[in-house]
Amino acid sequence: MSLPVADDALADAESFADALAGRGVSLSLLVRPVGPEGPLAPRARLAGWLRERRSGGDVLVLHGYDHSRRPLGPQHRIRRAEFSALPAHEATLRLAAARWVMERAGLDTTSFTPPGWRASPGTLTALAARGFAVCADEGGVHLLAAPVAGPVRSRLLGFETGPRGPEAMCGRLLIAKAARTARCGGLVRIAVRHDDLRRPERRNAVLGAVDVALGHGATGATYDSITTAALAA
Repeated sequence: MSLPVADDALADAESFADALAGRGVSLSLLVRPVGPEGPLAPRARLAGWLRERRSGGDVLVLHGYDHSRRPLGPQHRIRRAEFSALPAHEATLRLAAARWVMERAGLDTTSFTPPGWRASPGTLTALAARGFAVCADEGGVHLLAAPVAGPVRSRLLGFETGPRGPEAMCGRLLIAKAARTARCGGLVRIAVRHDDLRRPERRNAVLGAVDVALGHGATGATYDSITTAALAA
């Protein structure tokens, strides 16, 4: 279960984290080092909450740097998500800046998720070179420090990645997909956004998906624990 965190949504994140803790499920918290409010370190309340959650079993995942978008080219108006099209040398520079901000806040991590859930080949190369252990994208989980071929395939579930339609129908589809994946012994990955937590139907559907996955034998995991299990295998 992954959740981006921000100052203006901290109360919603706290409530949701408590609901998951009651189910024995930890969160992978996606941390944006530099946001509209500025670098992370001076934002004491958010940084303190993240340190508290980490000490309680949640994990921190570096979520890009500042989420600035990159143009496809000088003749294009379309812009791609940060890290989705970067060559290795540019990704290395952004990763170095991001880790510096995280270290100043006492929140360094070796897990990474790109904005938009899309990582370029150059980004994967840069992550491995800088000692990152895992990169989670839309198609699966890349175990950068484990001797495995290719990523652990796992489709990302969530309202942003699912079909458009009435809230109730989308919620039922989310629960059904989580149940099907868990029954097959697959990795159930659910991405939650701030907006989802502020909509009761979506929040309840996410918790329903967690409950049905647990009912089919799934156990709570974070991106760090997936990497640890792969290294021990």
